[in-house]
Amino acid sequence: MDVQGAELLVLEGFGAALSQLQVVWIEVSRAPLCANQPLVADVSEWMQGHGFVLAVNAVGTHFGNQLWVRQAIWSQTQVPRRQISQQAIDFGFGKNRNDPSGGP
Repeated sequence: MDVQGAELLVLEGFGAALSQLQVVWIEVSRAPLCANQPLVADVSEWMQGHGFVLAVNAVGTHFGNQLWVRQAIWSQTQVPRRQISQQAIDFGFGKNRNDPSGGP
């Protein structure tokens, strides 16, 4: 989800349907780029407070992506977490998307 600073507004907008959401790929920033933009710590606190755990943290110096997974799913998975994390990072960078070049 890349919504230019409205991440928490979008997530809150799910309302009761949020319980059906199992995985969230979200772009976050360490410094505000927009007025009232939630930063990494704000998003982390919100996601953890709603039953998600951080599976992948690919945030660089200024901004980047995070993969959040429902605690219940993350604790039950039989697939090695490192493998899930690497696949998510590869997907986020455009690899393995049925593109022979491996990129966007």
